[in-house]
Amino acid sequence: MGNLVVCFGRIYHESIYRVSIYLDLHSNFYQTRIYFAWVWNRVGLNAIFLFRKMRNQSNSPIDRLTHISNALGDPNRVRLLAACLDQERCVCQLVALIDLSNASISKHLGQLRDAGLLQSRREGRWVHYAIPEQPEPIVAQSLAFVRAHAMRDELIMQDRATLTNIDAIDPNDLARMQREGCCPDLRCCPPRPTNTPTVSQGEQS
Repeated sequence: MGNLVVCFGRIYHESIYRVSIYLDLHSNFYQTRIYFAWVWNRVGLNAIFLFRKMRNQSNSPIDRLTHISNALGDPNRVRLLAACLDQERCVCQLVALIDLSNASISKHLGQLRDAGLLQSRREGRWVHYAIPEQPEPIVAQSLAFVRAHAMRDELIMQDRATLTNIDAIDPNDLARMQREGCCPDLRCCPPRPTNTPTVSQGEQS
């Protein structure tokens, strides 16, 4: 219900803002009536879309589990979630971590957020992601499972080492380098095994 109120509030303020701009620029009454009709038609369409989305959503345990399982069904999304387990991350840091476009990273993060595994907040032009402060039980269990099992994966451990390099760079500088296309590769390579020659017993003697 809270999301519904917030959504209608945004639609209402957007409508009033657009109407006020138009009235400042135009004084023709007939054109104003047409513009009012267009604005409120858009409000109605947004409301219909919202109600359909709410109707299609279900809070039953099996549907929530399916939603979370689908969100965790991609290795890159698991890596993004693992990167946000210990601290909040901005999108530019996650783009530097995983070799994907900004749009792809944002799409993956949106799926994790829709499943309740991550929450986002906007600070100016920055969008930060972190795990929920008070997750519902099924989300808390899913996060605990990721922390217990995925964190032992070799690629995830490599990501943790890479995040150490990323954290050493100011996010403003990191975003600027990404825009200019001169961001260095901060990803850490896994340690290569040293091939030491084996000595047989015959050679030792």
